[in-house]
Amino acid sequence: MVLLLGGALMGPYLMSRYLNMGSDGTPVMRDVISTEQTRQTFYKWQDDNGQWHFGDEPPEGVQAKAVSVDTAANILQPVVVAKKEPEKDKEEELKPEKTMPLPMTVDPEGVKDMMDKAKDVQNLMNERNEQLQQIQ
Repeated sequence: MVLLLGGALMGPYLMSRYLNMGSDGTPVMRDVISTEQTRQTFYKWQDDNGQWHFGDEPPEGVQAKAVSVDTAANILQPVVVAKKEPEKDKEEELKPEKTMPLPMTVDPEGVKDMMDKAKDVQNLMNERNEQLQQIQ
C-alpha cells in the first residue's frame, strides 16, 4: 500500500522530468502557442525630465505609445554549454621561470661600490652645509 501511494505521488514528477528532457539529457522547451491571452499591451511615455515610464494605462494628458508584447514569444530556449577543460593551476601560471633572473637595479657585486659613492655624496652635502652656515 505504501509503495503504491509513493508511486502515485512520485509518478507525475518523474513523468514531467522525462517529458521535458531531450535524448541527450538536456532540457527541452516545448512549443508555446501564441494566443490572445499571451498578448499584452503596455504603454510607454517620457516625462519632462526625459525619463521613460511604462504602465498598463497611460496617465491623462500624456502622449503615450502603445507597445504590444507577446509573452509566449519571449521564452528563450536553454543553451547547451560545452564542458570546459579543467583550468591550469593559477599558481603555476604566476610562478616565474627558474632560469629567469630576478630584476635588479644594481648588480649584487656592485653594491659595495654604490654604498661608497653614497657616503661620498653624504660627505659633500655635509661640507656644503658647513659652508652655508659659515656664510650666515
